[in-house]
Amino acid sequence: MDPKLSTLAQVSGKTFDFVIIGGGTAGLALAARLSENPEVSVAILEAGKAHLDDELVLTVQGWQRQFMNPEYDWKFPTVPQEHANGKTLLWSRGKGLGGSSAMNFLMWTRPQREDVDALEALGNPGWNWERFYEYSKKTENFWPVSEAGPEDLYDKDAVGSD
Repeated sequence: MDPKLSTLAQVSGKTFDFVIIGGGTAGLALAARLSENPEVSVAILEAGKAHLDDELVLTVQGWQRQFMNPEYDWKFPTVPQEHANGKTLLWSRGKGLGGSSAMNFLMWTRPQREDVDALEALGNPGWNWERFYEYSKKTENFWPVSEAGPEDLYDKDAVGSD
């Protein structure tokens, strides 16, 4: 089944097996996994625009014009910050399909091993670095700059390639 964008009128009054609130990275990943089963219907509700074919989302330099732009950025205010003389700050969060990942320079970094292992230590079996690492590589497709380049610049087993 091809993914499609729908209007509110097209989904109003319809029943879905799953309704995911938020079309950010996690919501879209969950929807993709759930929709692998053709017997399941999935709707994603996203408050922001789709930004399909939007140069500000598709190019690395586009992030500069997204930050603090209400079409792309929720601009959430923080609570007053004790160590900033009580000032409130704006916390940029992505508004639209892809969520904050649509505003992040088209890159990401993995968290520290200790942070992920702490999830398992808090009573969540299987939520550990090894499992995270295995699945995080599935989100990547690393393309070396040159096949003739020095092999010692990266570890082929440390990055995704499918």
